[in-house]
Amino acid sequence: MHENQSNDLKHPGLKDPGEMNLVEIWLRWDPTRLIAGAMGGLLAGAVMIAFASVLSVIANKEIFYFLKLGALPFLGASATEFGLHWNAIWVGTAFYEIFAMILGVIFAHFTGTNSLLPLLGMGLVWGLFTWIFVFNLFIQSFPEVLAAHFSSGAAFPVALVFGLSMVSVAFFDRVLRGDRK
Repeated sequence: MHENQSNDLKHPGLKDPGEMNLVEIWLRWDPTRLIAGAMGGLLAGAVMIAFASVLSVIANKEIFYFLKLGALPFLGASATEFGLHWNAIWVGTAFYEIFAMILGVIFAHFTGTNSLLPLLGMGLVWGLFTWIFVFNLFIQSFPEVLAAHFSSGAAFPVALVFGLSMVSVAFFDRVLRGDRK
C-alpha cells in the first residue's frame, strides 16, 4: 500500500493504488468499522442536535424545539407544547440518537476509507440523503409531524451538519483499531 493511502482501510485484492472494488468494500463484514460507525453516528447526532438547538433559538423557538419535533410521532401534538416537558425532550433525544446511530453504521459500512477528503464528500452526500429521505419524506409521513408544519428548508443545514459530522467515523475507527498514525 502506498504512503498516500495510509489512512485507507486495507482491502485485499486491490492491485493498483487507484483501483477500488466497491462491491468488495460493501460486502465485507468489519465489526470494528460498524462499531466506529455507531459511535460516529452518535457524535454526529449530538452535533446535529446542538446545531438545531442554536437554530431554534435564532428562529425565536424554544431551545428544545427540535428535540420535541422528534417526539411528535410517539407523543402526539402535546410533545411540542411550550415549556420544559422532559418526557418529550428525552423521547426526541432518544429518537434522533438511535436514528443517527443506525445511519452511522450504514455510513461506515459503505465508506471504505478513513481519508478526510473522501469522507467529507460522502458526508455531504449523506447529509443530502438525510435531508431528502429522512426530513422531507420519512418524518413528514407522520400525521403529527405534517400538522406541525416544520420547515424542511430549516432542516437542510441541520442535515448537512449531520452528514459532515459523520467524518468522525474515521477518528473512532482509528481509536478502536489502535492506529494512531
